[in-house]
Amino acid sequence: MKLSQAQRRWLWLVPLVLLFGIGACATNDEGPTTPEDTTAPADIPTLASGAVTPTTVVLTWTAVGDDGTTGTAQQYDIRYSTAPITAGNFGSATQVTGEPAPAAAGAAQQMTVTSLAPNTPYYFALKVADEKPNWSGISNVATATTAIPGDTTPPAGVSDLDATVVDPNTVQLTWTAVGDDGLTGMAAAYDIRYALIQITSATWDVATQASTEPAPEAAGTQQTLTISGLLADRDYYFAMTTRDEVPNESGLSNIETVHTPVSGASPPGILLPDFPNTVCIDSPDPWAVQAKAFAQVLLNTVNAYSRLAGSFFASLQGADWEQAGDCWTFNENLGGCAAHYRVCRTGSEYIYEMTLNGSCGGETYNNWVQYRVVADNSARTGAFYLHNTNSTTVVTAWTWSWAANENSGSYTFYDGDPATAPIEAMIDWSRSANRNTYDVTYTAPGQTKLISHVEQNPCRGWLRTYPWDPAEPGPHWWQEQENDISWESDGTGYWDIYDENGTLQEHHTW
Repeated sequence: MKLSQAQRRWLWLVPLVLLFGIGACATNDEGPTTPEDTTAPADIPTLASGAVTPTTVVLTWTAVGDDGTTGTAQQYDIRYSTAPITAGNFGSATQVTGEPAPAAAGAAQQMTVTSLAPNTPYYFALKVADEKPNWSGISNVATATTAIPGDTTPPAGVSDLDATVVDPNTVQLTWTAVGDDGLTGMAAAYDIRYALIQITSATWDVATQASTEPAPEAAGTQQTLTISGLLADRDYYFAMTTRDEVPNESGLSNIETVHTPVSGASPPGILLPDFPNTVCIDSPDPWAVQAKAFAQVLLNTVNAYSRLAGSFFASLQGADWEQAGDCWTFNENLGGCAAHYRVCRTGSEYIYEMTLNGSCGGETYNNWVQYRVVADNSARTGAFYLHNTNSTTVVTAWTWSWAANENSGSYTFYDGDPATAPIEAMIDWSRSANRNTYDVTYTAPGQTKLISHVEQNPCRGWLRTYPWDPAEPGPHWWQEQENDISWESDGTGYWDIYDENGTLQEHHTW
């Protein structure tokens, strides 16, 4: 076919049209490339078992994210077995049905696993997947034993617990055995505890458990237990619970209180107040967990300093003292070096010293007075001094006072000798007569102040922090809050955070 001149004039455009037309189509077909999701959810470390019945166990955990601990994951794979679960055998464990959808990272979640066998120990674990799915590793393994069907009656609570002082370090307990079901039958085990603080349901877990509880006898039988190794000149509280074989557990017994006497052949113990070491906040919410840790700092601090001076002299209790006039001494071999304890009395004041001599622990000591306590048990005051190695230089010290009613006092801390060193921190504390409510104020001049109010039963309290403000005239007291934390007996609470002007910046509830 012969082309006209007009046709030939446009013919050179055809290759360009084909070239650019095809290129455009190819580009539009491919589209932009999406990065591949290769980040799996984090492993869950918080899996725990809760309430059980003969056929069910409640599991709780804190949700992780889609990518590590960020976002929201897609699905759970929850499994159980009567044998320990590992990463290697997770796939052969029984998978539960009806797992909940993952919540946002940090949220508390739970599930009730059903159709279990009664009176059987079980192991539980889970994995988490995103939408791809990328799977997490195995969680921690939680354990629980399902209940024995039919027996839901706990033993009765012991109501006649009695404590009798045997000597400054020994107390004998007596009580009447209760039954397996109320006051009938024979129970399976006792849990007997004692503490230097009032025992309640809130402080039960921190009380010391007796090491040699007897097996329960038939209901109505008189039973005894001797507890030794106690401190002289202290108020002790005793309580117990009783369990059957399920185990159903009774409520707390009556609380029995005794005061151990001062030994006539040895100096008195160092007079120190006691405090609880836990805050009753009980929620898996991350802000509640942080609040509990923050609030416990004050109790832990005052508790540690209260007991530290006494712990240095723990071996004084029950020691084989030699007495000459108003001084007592005894020696202890510490494996290469000798510890020489000396306590001298002037009026109501006692001076406690511990001297080290010889080589032990990689150090050589030359009759070094390591620490010294000056205590006046009548005035209820004391001072603790720690000396630099093989020196009389005081490297740290604190003083304390304790009111006659034993319900208030103070500590003052020094980074060196109190005669010359500035005050490093101060603690003022008070408590209710029943040892249920505690108020603590911690002051660090030039830094911060914390004020805490803690009630054990019912659980409630608050904690507030204030910054040191150098711009204020005169003494630089604290003007604006930094944090305001509060918790209630129903498990709720909040954490408010303020800026340097005292303006609320964040409000978190649980």
